[in-house]
Amino acid sequence: MKKEEVVEYCWGIKTTTEIGELWDILRARHKELQARIASNFSIGDKVEFNRSKGGQIITGIVTKVNVKTIKVKTEGGGWSVSPTLLRLRK
Repeated sequence: MKKEEVVEYCWGIKTTTEIGELWDILRARHKELQARIASNFSIGDKVEFNRSKGGQIITGIVTKVNVKTIKVKTEGGGWSVSPTLLRLRK
């Protein structure tokens, strides 16, 4: 299904109950994907991510892996970063 078809389907939803059900499905899928991505990281991995302010690339080492966030130690301190925003450094 194409994104445009999904958007069209969503605009066709008539009740808040249906929207709530769809939201629950999307949230569960997001959590599943986030956990799958997090499983690719291990303590000690060298990683990088873009800082939201200014787009600066921050580099560091993974110190803890959770499902929703990964703890990264950098020269400037510690960060809790979504696994979807992290990249392994080469």
